[in-house]
Amino acid sequence: MKLISSLINKNFLEKKKSQAWDEKSIFFAFERIIKEEFGNQGAKNLTATFLKNKRLFVEHKSSVWASELNLNKEEIKNRINKELGSEEIWEIKIK
Repeated sequence: MKLISSLINKNFLEKKKSQAWDEKSIFFAFERIIKEEFGNQGAKNLTATFLKNKRLFVEHKSSVWASELNLNKEEIKNRINKELGSEEIWEIKIK
């Protein structure tokens, strides 16, 4: 699978670095990475709901999934930032 940033031409990407990615793009990247890491069950049980001050808030449907995300949140945060091509997420908060 290609990264989102690799599909965008370089001129657009240079302009975009000075602007923040929109919330929907970040949620899409999160959902895609969760699906790769934890499969369809992970995508059903972990949902990005809110973005504020580069903090991504995620709801869970059970404590098992909250624990799983908590153990892997740094890796997931790094993968989101890598996919978007800039540091858009500083922290993942579990609600």
